[in-house]
Amino acid sequence: MKFFSVILFFIILILFFFGCKQQRKNSSAETSGKASYYGDEFHGDTTASGDIYDQNEFSAAHLKLPFGTLVLVVNEKTQKQVVVNINDRGPYNKKRIIDLSVAAAMKIGMHEAGIARVKILPLNFLEQTILADSLLKDGEVRDCFGNKKKISPMNICLWQTDNIHHAFYLASTIVLDDGIDSIYVKASGSGRYRNYRLVVSAIHKRKEGLKIFNKLRNNGFIYAQPSFSLSDEIKK
Repeated sequence: MKFFSVILFFIILILFFFGCKQQRKNSSAETSGKASYYGDEFHGDTTASGDIYDQNEFSAAHLKLPFGTLVLVVNEKTQKQVVVNINDRGPYNKKRIIDLSVAAAMKIGMHEAGIARVKILPLNFLEQTILADSLLKDGEVRDCFGNKKKISPMNICLWQTDNIHHAFYLASTIVLDDGIDSIYVKASGSGRYRNYRLVVSAIHKRKEGLKIFNKLRNNGFIYAQPSFSLSDEIKK
């Protein structure tokens, strides 16, 4: 599993250097332009790929990239980043290069503005590695570096996907953007029922957990579910 750990370490490095403010030569695959996001009225509609649009998922529309492509999107102003799955076509406004889901827009801090200048980069690094479903057993938990972990009793389940690459990419952006190093990926089920859950662990106090929960909800993780009880302190 040593190679597995090294691969995931490089995910962190790739996402960091893509999102940093220092000037460097752009990759031919990297593009810049304006991003917008779907309005609430599209929630539940069928996308061009056949998927049902869910505003709380991390997805996006692009005119040319193949469906299923994972794309890193970085807000040039805030430097916040998110990894989205391309499952629709658009935007058809020539001044924009990508349409994000509501959750993705919240993750990079452009939900209120509606439009933001972004950099986008299709990700295929993990597709060239040994990272695959067979590496994680049912119930196994790992961090972004591939280390085996245990989830503490007080935790927050953020989001789940059936795409192992999306899970690890997105977990890495949370480590970088929010400084939460106890974000783990938990494998559940097998075969076509396999999914990967992002879980924030190592929460020691309820007050700390509530603060993290509210922050991540505001960052687009609308499906977040804490293992501890909620109260009026939770932002609706």
